Amino acid sequence: METQNQTSTSGKGLGIAALVIGIITLIWSLIPIFGAVAFWPSIIGLALGITAVIMAVKGTNPKKGIIIAGFILCIVSTGISTYWMVIVKEAADVLTSGLNIK
Repeated sequence: METQNQTSTSGKGLGIAALVIGIITLIWSLIPIFGAVAFWPSIIGLALGITAVIMAVKGTNPKKGIIIAGFILCIVSTGISTYWMVIVKEAADVLTSGLNIK
């Protein structure tokens, strides 16, 4: 009898999508002030990455490198864009307090 060695590709497509979104949003989030806009796409990439990791673990996919890389890139870009969101909010608060707008 022949034994076939089948490897699972579970989560690979979502992992590649998370990787692409992670690369784009990481570059986008490094742009001062404008990086705050990268928050929502990075959250979408993060959701895709989490789903891909779960699918890879359940499907026993031995090649999880791309999936994990996309997941980590999305985490980093979410953190950087969150930082920019806080900076933009603080700047807006200073501007509105100086103009006496309530």
